[in-house]
Amino acid sequence: MIRMIKSLTPEPLKTPIRQGRSLWLKYRYRKNGVPGILGGESFRFKLGYQPPGQVAGKFWEDDRLFQLAFREAIHPGHTVLDLGAFVGYYTLLAARRTGAKGRVIAIEPAPVTYRILIEHLVLNDLFQNVDVWPLAAGEKNGSVKIYFQEHDPVRGHNSINPLAFSQKGLTENLVSRTVPSIPLGSFLEAIEVKPDVIKIDIEGAEIGVLQSLINVLKGEAVVFCELHPHLWQEPETQSVLLRTLLMETHRYPENLRGEPTHIFQHEPVIFKKKN
Repeated sequence: MIRMIKSLTPEPLKTPIRQGRSLWLKYRYRKNGVPGILGGESFRFKLGYQPPGQVAGKFWEDDRLFQLAFREAIHPGHTVLDLGAFVGYYTLLAARRTGAKGRVIAIEPAPVTYRILIEHLVLNDLFQNVDVWPLAAGEKNGSVKIYFQEHDPVRGHNSINPLAFSQKGLTENLVSRTVPSIPLGSFLEAIEVKPDVIKIDIEGAEIGVLQSLINVLKGEAVVFCELHPHLWQEPETQSVLLRTLLMETHRYPENLRGEPTHIFQHEPVIFKKKN
């Protein structure tokens, strides 16, 4: 019946009908959100910002593996650091897994995605054990510019590095906002946090942040990191810094399939402790 109605709908009326359906969906899900799956668990999301379903391709397969591995690393009572929290996918997983006795520190500098992150926590009633900070992690106290596309600030990426856009031909309507920046290691000491699990996804700024976390890396924390070597400034220097850091902290990179990997691959890795 629905197919027949669609086929009989005159072409000029189809656009208003689609617009009406869109308005109806927005009204229906404004308060309760739409369902979506993360790491095998169901959550609610703001309409238009739910995670994709079973999309084919290595990128999406890595993303699903990342979610599952991250979820399994977290136990009740853990303290979790989500650096580059975006709209809160991993923050939601962490908040549910740690439970009432755990703690989640989410850091997201981009104003638009920060607000959507808050909305997702409220939609899922998971804000009680989460601290959300609108900051950027840097090498010193100060401020940095965060770049995003004005017409699509979520799907167009957020980054402190404009190369994240120019390399993908996404320079149209590129705008920036200045946000506070803090050295992450000192910040965690100031708020008295020692994370058990860390997730880092900050579009090429990961080396400086990892260096600031050297004391944490020397411990037993489980560290997930999305490597963006194509966005590193002075890649050879950055690679030497990362290799040195891994040697000092007795860690090595392993991909999400449990295989040792190299640091010049754009992929999520786990920095495993050597036995």
